[in-house]
Parts: sequence; structure tokens; C-alpha cells
Amino acid sequence: MKIFTFLFALLCTTSMFAQEDLIIEDDDGSPFKTIENKGLTKDGKVFVDAFVNKNFDKVVEMSHPNIVEMGGGDTFMKQLLNDDRTMMESQKIKFLSGSIDEATDIIKAGDELHCIVSQAIVLDIGGTKVKSYSNLLAASLDGGNNWKFVNLDQHDASSIKVFVPSYNPELIIPERRPTENVAN
Repeated sequence: MKIFTFLFALLCTTSMFAQEDLIIEDDDGSPFKTIENKGLTKDGKVFVDAFVNKNFDKVVEMSHPNIVEMGGGDTFMKQLLNDDRTMMESQKIKFLSGSIDEATDIIKAGDELHCIVSQAIVLDIGGTKVKSYSNLLAASLDGGNNWKFVNLDQHDASSIKVFVPSYNPELIIPERRPTENVAN
């Protein structure tokens, strides 16, 4: 059970056809592109805001159901998130804001749609502001209308399949971007 607790904490620090018109290409060589899927943008913002603002009911609701089930269920996951945040706050780490505004192409993965989104969280760590990036697996179980999320910081394409068996290995997980200092 402790392994699932640890894995879920790491994971939350956190249609049937691919639709080419959902994402536009950037010219910087990055695998990420500006998100044009309004449902993904909306759900990504709700998820990151819920995490930043300690709305752990919403975070668990918007986490991939396999993660919640394998991690001990809703109640356990919410308590874990709360305990983790309390510990971080005791170490003078404050969550200030977050965003999700870039994603890879959306691809079919079994009965789900998947893409990788880049999440940015602004933190105050003992008076120093930093922006920390994470890659999240965004999964739609209903054809792109609603999205669920999984933090990929501790996963590669083979290990994520333990939690999300439908994961399509054609979806390449980009390297995590380095943390940046943010001007006050």
C-alpha cells in the first residue's frame, strides 16, 4: 500500500479517432504545440487549478481512474494528497499558480485518446519563486469530450502501461523541462 501511496503522490504533483485539427504546430522543434482542443484546455486548467488550490476532491475526480483504483481509492488518494501538501507547506513550499497550455499530438490508444501535456506550476520555496514543469498523460475515455490526467515524472512508456494498459507506445514522452527561477 505504501508503494501505491508514493506512486500516486508522484503522479499527482499533479474518441475513437485522432483529430488532426486539434493541435497546431510550433516552429521551435519542441514536441509540444499550442492546444486548440477546448475541452483539453478547459479540463487541464481545472485540474491544475484544483491541485494548486488544494481541491483534492477534484484532482482525484480528474485523475485517470486506473491510478485512483490501483492507488487505494478516492478517500485514500485525497488523504494522501492532503498529507503531502501539509508536509510541503511545513517546509515553506507554497503553490502559487499553474497552467497547461501545450500538448503533443492526440493519438488513439485502445478505446481512449491520449496526448502528453506540459504542466507548469509556480512555487514559492522559502521566498524564492520557481516554475516547475511536469509532463502529464492526458487521456479521454469519451472521444475527447472530457480528460483525465496522470503525472509522468516517474514513468517511461513501459512503466506507465502498468497503470494505463491502453497507453500507445507511439506517444513519445518528452524530456521534462528544467525548473526555472521566476522574477518576483
